[in-house]
Amino acid sequence: MDTIPLQFVRIIITGGFVLIGCGFLYGISSGHQQDLRLFNFLNLKLARMVPFYRLIWPLGKTPFMMIMLGVLYFTGWSSGFRATIIFGIIACLERLIKWVVKRQRPFFIVPDVQMSQPQQPNDPSHPSGDAMRIWYLAFVIPMAFGLPISILLLLCSIAVLVSIGRISLGVHFPLDVIGGTGLGLVGAGIYQLWQ
Repeated sequence: MDTIPLQFVRIIITGGFVLIGCGFLYGISSGHQQDLRLFNFLNLKLARMVPFYRLIWPLGKTPFMMIMLGVLYFTGWSSGFRATIIFGIIACLERLIKWVVKRQRPFFIVPDVQMSQPQQPNDPSHPSGDAMRIWYLAFVIPMAFGLPISILLLLCSIAVLVSIGRISLGVHFPLDVIGGTGLGLVGAGIYQLWQ
């Protein structure tokens, strides 16, 4: 992935904006109902996987993100700086959306849902900051280090597991995760464009 075609970067950014938009569909009655149905289905089906999702839970958290941003400085000062600045921007956007939207978390409003994370989140649910962070890293790490597409696919697989884990752990609805994923992809695309 030394040289990423501009068309691929455009697809990442466009796809990210589409996912951000899809994340807001919970504001429509039918979107909210489908989101709730999908949450209930996944949360129930993935209940056996809770110990695994608790194990990989730190991969979506801010401390892990800070470590990985530090690692990106090994590719060069400008690359690490670029990754840090862009992450700061998308993290601020995520916070702003959370405080404007104020969506309650599933374990507060869905009957019989347990909050199974090691720590209870105390901020609003939408968008998922954990999904944003892990998807940003899944794309930026291969871009920064010039890693092969197989590594990108592996990191995307890990990002899928971390993202779905947030539903299993009862802390995010599917549309929260989709919106967070979109923010991460937009940030990764901007990182690649800012060369």
